[in-house]
Amino acid sequence: MRVGLSIFMQNYADWSRFEAAERGEPVPAVPAKDDQEVFAEDLRIALLSDELGFDSLFTVEHHFTPYTMVPNPLQLLTYFAGATSNVDLGTMVVVLPWHNPVRVAEDIGMLTSLLGDRKLILGVGRGIGRREYAGLQVDMTKTRELFAESMEIIRRAISQPTFSFSGRHNQIPETSLRPRPASADVLDDVHMAWGSPQSLPVAAQTGLKPFVIPQKPLNEYVPELEQYDRLRAEAGYAPARPKIVVWVYCSDKPAGTDPDADRFFFEYGDSAVRHYELKSDHFHSLPGYEHYAQNSDLMNEHGIDFGKVLMNEHVFGTPEECVDKIRRINDLLMPSEFVCVFKFGSMTAEQAERSLRLFAREALPEVKKLPVRTPAQV
Repeated sequence: MRVGLSIFMQNYADWSRFEAAERGEPVPAVPAKDDQEVFAEDLRIALLSDELGFDSLFTVEHHFTPYTMVPNPLQLLTYFAGATSNVDLGTMVVVLPWHNPVRVAEDIGMLTSLLGDRKLILGVGRGIGRREYAGLQVDMTKTRELFAESMEIIRRAISQPTFSFSGRHNQIPETSLRPRPASADVLDDVHMAWGSPQSLPVAAQTGLKPFVIPQKPLNEYVPELEQYDRLRAEAGYAPARPKIVVWVYCSDKPAGTDPDADRFFFEYGDSAVRHYELKSDHFHSLPGYEHYAQNSDLMNEHGIDFGKVLMNEHVFGTPEECVDKIRRINDLLMPSEFVCVFKFGSMTAEQAERSLRLFAREALPEVKKLPVRTPAQV
């Protein structure tokens, strides 16, 4: 089993100040904990990936809030291409509607040129953050069209010596990337994250592989992954196992006895709810986001705690308990790779590094022994 590490660059303690500023209340102009301090802490965690034996290093894309502070994952990974030696690099995800697709293709080509024998694992998505769409001046009602056009342009740009495109949102004359990408192999391993059932066919029928970044109980992904493979087969693609993201807090305290674990998982869930405005009614007015509108109603009516959902589904406790939980997830979802997030919420850099090193020393070797089911066994 491949095991990756991901960094989020989360400044959780700044949420109250940030939201008060949005409401127009008088607050300090800058966070109590500087964003650069958070960035330096997460860089330190990421650079341990080589030393500790992880197979890959991932990062995310988000804008404007304390949720995560990586506005350009391909740019950050270009730094890691030079700062690491062994790990493959991955995005979870590049939100295609927020970018000029030709520039994304150029960034992918540049990064793959720097990686040598290592791989770039490209994760893509369409995004649901209202603040992000507003700040980037992109129409949130056109996300599916923008995503589909962008993915097609990127494929053409990387795979063909010259390319052009004529669509509703993009008109590109005959063009060629320079330098030419050394290989188009990156296109063989493109994964899409989806949050709504409506996005699943878009990903599966265009040959993208699944990327599970959990937003609900993991058992609910089982029928969706079965549908994913059926749709891929109908479109002429072989079955594909998902990559799955898990949040991890490894300690010497058994699960259920560590208040720190409870707090960190709650804070991450709380941060996701605040960033995506998951309890807001704005989804009701957005075509294509009906799933999120329904979830918003459920969260408000039933008081669902996303932090508790997250904790129930993810990995915490002693190294043995962490291995056991990952083994159960492997049996359930049969992924091709686990991607582990070790620093989130108000967790200090020292706490994150202690958890990471304990996991790497006592759990990682056992997780790597887990079988990866081939499509024929699914």
